[in-house]
Amino acid sequence: MYHARDERALHVFVAEGKVSEPNSSAKQQRYVGEFTLDLKQPYTVREAHDENGSQRRVIVFRLRPKGAYERLAKDTITRAQGTITERVLAAVAETRLPEPKSSKPRLVSPKRKRASESRRAAQPSVIAEHRQSTLRASYLKELVEQGHEVFSYKIKIANTTTVLTTDLYDATTHELYSVRGESSRDEVRAAIGLLKDYVRHLNPNRPKLTVLLPGKPQDDLIDLLHTEAINLVYQTGNSYTRIPVK
Repeated sequence: MYHARDERALHVFVAEGKVSEPNSSAKQQRYVGEFTLDLKQPYTVREAHDENGSQRRVIVFRLRPKGAYERLAKDTITRAQGTITERVLAAVAETRLPEPKSSKPRLVSPKRKRASESRRAAQPSVIAEHRQSTLRASYLKELVEQGHEVFSYKIKIANTTTVLTTDLYDATTHELYSVRGESSRDEVRAAIGLLKDYVRHLNPNRPKLTVLLPGKPQDDLIDLLHTEAINLVYQTGNSYTRIPVK
């Protein structure tokens, strides 16, 4: 994850077959090439079964080749035949990695005042992402303490390898949330677009749509949300204020 920050090359190998030696469990490795993390979305977090059949979170890094590389047909990810929507635990959909234990500058640094100071390779705005992740986690805790069942959705789009991930889905109130790290116009617009995109694929359908923000936005943005039939929840200290659609 931190190879670019540490100025290290990232070389990819694929396990392929076993070493032909008696009593050896070692696997042969095929060299693929040098890669770097995708700048827009360096990783996703998905749900998978471990060797014991238990559900767990799996970090899937999204790599881009850096120069020549070997790509075989069996390395290609199969495109989805149709759009598939699956509900997963809300904790599984959390996409923020823990901070590295290092004396070097950390990837996530919410105490820095200027966004330019907190920009790192593979993450365009660490402060906003940290706020978004923190807000999501605190609101998830709030809902769970109220006895709500909260999930997220993974949406695999037909004829692509794309997997969309919603922020929060409150099954108790049948409510889909988009969580943003800022209360700006750009973030509110982004939230509206995400909700309108995701809601088409949900089953059961026609959930209530809600945007969760770290603070109260301008009145004009509240009007914009209500025009689109979207509720607003924003953080006020240690609590939350809801402005429902009239």
